[in-house]
Amino acid sequence: MADVWVGSETGLLKGVDLKKGSFTNYGVTEKVDRSHAICSMHWVDEDENQILLGLENGIVKTFDVSKGEFVAEKSFPINDKKLKGLFKWENSFVTCVESGLLQIWRDNDNLTDVRVGANVSTVHQNPLCPFQIGTGGQKNDLKLWDLSRPEEAVFKAKNVPNDFLDLQVPVWVTDIGFLPGQGLSSRIAVGTAYHQIRLYDTKTQRRPVLSFDFDEHPVSALAVTDNENIVIVGNTVGTMGRIDLRKGQLQGHYKGFAGGIRCISCLSKQQMVASCGLDKFLRIHHLHSRKLLHKVYLKSSLNCLLLSAGEIEKNLRGAEVKGSTAALSDKSLKRTTDQEEHSDDNDDDDVWNKMDVVTSSVKRKGLQKSKN
Repeated sequence: MADVWVGSETGLLKGVDLKKGSFTNYGVTEKVDRSHAICSMHWVDEDENQILLGLENGIVKTFDVSKGEFVAEKSFPINDKKLKGLFKWENSFVTCVESGLLQIWRDNDNLTDVRVGANVSTVHQNPLCPFQIGTGGQKNDLKLWDLSRPEEAVFKAKNVPNDFLDLQVPVWVTDIGFLPGQGLSSRIAVGTAYHQIRLYDTKTQRRPVLSFDFDEHPVSALAVTDNENIVIVGNTVGTMGRIDLRKGQLQGHYKGFAGGIRCISCLSKQQMVASCGLDKFLRIHHLHSRKLLHKVYLKSSLNCLLLSAGEIEKNLRGAEVKGSTAALSDKSLKRTTDQEEHSDDNDDDDVWNKMDVVTSSVKRKGLQKSKN
């Protein structure tokens, strides 16, 4: 059984065993087709027995974890547009494509179309209230939808005031996080392509109650924690940080990245934060100390991931852990880190040892004159 499930850009589902530092590919095909890229992953139920996978070309697959195989496949006509979101709500499938068409597919072939605005970049379902959906994209600010009455958005964000030149501040929502709360969430965190983090409180106003910059590059991933004031944010150049929303401050960075981050997910009880992206590595950091716990190379660019909380918890209970969960794999991590550092040192030594000693002609002439 895998601890983490990762969806790749080539359409492969990868099951990762953190203890062994290895992975298994599922859905292997003879020819790599990027139109089959996995762009959405969700557990079918709380038992974590099956995974619902959404592919960019509109194909939906169901993967059985215990059997280690795909058990169902369904295709939705999405008019050659990229699939941006896939969810299960009651007995219905909910899909949303880049063009802004959100569709609710019911078992009795009753289809509901909802227009959520063009150039959609992200679609998210509220995990505590599955009927609530958040959408956003380029020139398409945050909107919240109630799937039980989808005719009109229940909330439409309003942009911040114009800048000092009286120009409109550009809008491009790239990720959405529903902050934990009681029942229907009213506090929503948003990342933008203009390196902003915005916090909305739908009960108070349409404009963000907080807006600040994170680094200097587009925000590409955002994840909430069990603390309603803390979010984890990553961008397109591999910078990932822990943000305090009370003051809009960066508390610290998670280090070790070499490429853009596409997905972040947290297990607050196990104090873990998982991330993946363009550099083809799955990384697990300690949520609070920000220490790197695991690093697994998966051989292809990665789009999304899903943590198996039950499997990780079982492994934690079986491990002889002293102190925090950061000690889960201290020995293996230290060994891996030492090997990497030792390898780097040896490589540097080899390079320097192979270099010829070069002295300038001026110095040689000076030395000859002094000898004479």
